[in-house]
Amino acid sequence: NIIVCGQQGVGKSSLINMLAGGQKEVAKTSNDMMRCTFKSEPYPVTTPSGRKLTLWDTVGMDEEPTGRVPTLEAMKNIRELTTKLADSAGLSLIIYMVRGKLVGSIRQNYRLFKAFCDGKVPFVIVVTGLDGESDRGGWWNRNESHFRDAGLIGEGHACIVSAKDGHNGKAYAESAKAVFKLIEDKAYRRDPWIMDKQNWF
Repeated sequence: NIIVCGQQGVGKSSLINMLAGGQKEVAKTSNDMMRCTFKSEPYPVTTPSGRKLTLWDTVGMDEEPTGRVPTLEAMKNIRELTTKLADSAGLSLIIYMVRGKLVGSIRQNYRLFKAFCDGKVPFVIVVTGLDGESDRGGWWNRNESHFRDAGLIGEGHACIVSAKDGHNGKAYAESAKAVFKLIEDKAYRRDPWIMDKQNWF
């Protein structure tokens, strides 16, 4: 079980479509200001090496309380999902998605998500919004210090293009490969974590 989380509109559903859908959209996406995901949704994925896993699309966090699901409710949704997974096969990885610019509550949300799992589940950072960046690896080298200063220190990272169009097929394929490598490297290093149940809300 792998949870995909981050702010509203960061591209969580697009990432899941990249990994689970290929040419077919399996998770609903939208370019408008209203949410597409109102509760946690599971999507089965098979990695290039043949490993089977479940990606959990989660309600996005809002910088301002303008969405249809308030931030507190979104946090409760993710907390409840974590508890649910503790009753089944456990949790192997959290993918924390951010756009190229670090703003607002990203740092606080990151700390809260880590606290949900008692710091015992691997976190990886996936950076989106880099569609116009020809050297995504170079972008990370230039900006890594900002992530560290903000306390966003994951066990790995990928800088990706998550939305496919008629001009970025190569970058899109490279991005999928990079995220699958993160999953293969980090999610299977240890047994899934079963959390101690606590009442946060």
